[in-house]
Amino acid sequence: GPFDVVTCSSVDDALKLLNEEEFDEIISDYQMPLKNGLDFLKEVRDQGNTTPFILFTGKGREEVAVKALNLGANYYVNKIGRPETVFGELAHVLLELAKNKRAKKMLISSETRFRELFDNMRSGVAVYDVEDDGNFFVFQDFNKTAEKIEGVKKADLIGKDVLEVFPGAKDGFLDVFRRVWKTGKPEYSI
Repeated sequence: GPFDVVTCSSVDDALKLLNEEEFDEIISDYQMPLKNGLDFLKEVRDQGNTTPFILFTGKGREEVAVKALNLGANYYVNKIGRPETVFGELAHVLLELAKNKRAKKMLISSETRFRELFDNMRSGVAVYDVEDDGNFFVFQDFNKTAEKIEGVKKADLIGKDVLEVFPGAKDGFLDVFRRVWKTGKPEYSI
């Protein structure tokens, strides 16, 4: 199929290889010499490696699956059954993980571009979360230009209500915030 596979004969060999190369996914059996698949998973995660991990085993006990998932496995695939079914499920899991990894990479890239644009635009921008049916507008984000315009630091206002930081906003601005929140239509105000 569409897979390139690298195999290792022990957990220690696999850990060494993981320190040398990056892989899309890790598939591990449960029962292996010296260390089992849960030991392998724990060591992988303890090293900070977040590569998707699949425990592929004939050890059908539910407690093994629960331990694997609690240790950070992404999937548990039981290899007992007809080979076409078992390997079909494994292939499906591998393709789903690859698709999710690509989507996550694209999202991170998009978020990075947005953050760069947001932080470096020439207009001051504040992002609010509306609470208590429009009675509170809590700062969620504030760009660098807004910091300069208002003479405040982002860190000093995130999580605070607009009126707590800018009591004068009660006269006019709060009405604009409420209208925009209720109608969804942007307004410009100086």
